[in-house]
Amino acid sequence: MLSFLSIPAIPSGSYSETISGRVVNKTFDRTESGCQISLIQHGGESVEVIRDTTDTGGEFSFEVEHAEGDAHNILSASYGGITYRKNVAHTHGEPVELAVYETSDSDSSVTVISHHLVIDGNSREVTQIIIVRNSSTRTFRTGGDHGHGLEIPLPEGVTSITGGAEGLHAHGDILVSPEPVRPGGSQMIFTHKLANGSRYKQRVNYPTSSVDVMMTPPDAEIEATGLQDLGDVAFQQRNYRRFRGAALKKGGHIILRLGVPSVDLEEYLSRDTLKWTLGGLAVAFGLLAVFYRKLPKRDGDGRNGSSSEERRQALLRHIADLDDRHEDGAIGEQDYRARREALMAEVIDLEELGE
Repeated sequence: MLSFLSIPAIPSGSYSETISGRVVNKTFDRTESGCQISLIQHGGESVEVIRDTTDTGGEFSFEVEHAEGDAHNILSASYGGITYRKNVAHTHGEPVELAVYETSDSDSSVTVISHHLVIDGNSREVTQIIIVRNSSTRTFRTGGDHGHGLEIPLPEGVTSITGGAEGLHAHGDILVSPEPVRPGGSQMIFTHKLANGSRYKQRVNYPTSSVDVMMTPPDAEIEATGLQDLGDVAFQQRNYRRFRGAALKKGGHIILRLGVPSVDLEEYLSRDTLKWTLGGLAVAFGLLAVFYRKLPKRDGDGRNGSSSEERRQALLRHIADLDDRHEDGAIGEQDYRARREALMAEVIDLEELGE
């Protein structure tokens, strides 16, 4: 039986659409009956939710109304205590397949594709962007009723973070993500202060294909053990000195030696810390966009390539407009972050790793 939440009156100029499909367990290659599923509609300033349960064949069907030009929908299924989502725009009557998975408490299939460090040598603030791949057909989650996902060692001397997704928390020198690691690609972004002293040493918990370090100002003192110095680069309207390395085994280390700040630290922090934090996050999203744009395209006949690219570009424009509105004070912080994360999730889904 369908249930509805806060569905408004249908505006003139709207159109109807049927969004139907099935929930498929990719671990066992079977459909899943009795699975709770929601259709989340983003339109203008509102979010509407319709709920249903899959039938004996694992199928679902929603009759929805869209405002003119609005087709931003997210399908969400709960299976095994884990939520799985799929972004859908116009389906044109084609059935949608929403994948769910069994779980595993083994992280043997989890690897880091790219580990980025963006460091401000003056504020001593670091933004880390870790791009992850789960190559199995099971969602990784540690055992127990309160199982979680990635465990990332913090640099030596660091025991807390200054920013990150909701639920990220430190247990001593280990940063724990509450999010299970679903098959395919995902990412983790957080910020923290550098520890006292000049040495930066961080252990890697998963096999890591590449490490990328960006340091600003570019003339700041830095030594990067085992990383290639690529010189100065410009990115997101700032200049950096960039280092890159490859192939760290589990248990290996990222080792840097950093100089002291070149300006009065107290004055710099009071003036520019917030600016750097926002700038660091902008760089993080910029790096994600560049990284996913460089990925090999999915196998297949490419019929949807053009429409996917158009949708991606539209989403990026929407994100830029959202950023401008937030900067102008036209949208609240909580609403801004929630909507930006939803839009970024769709951008990433369009170019998801290996699918």
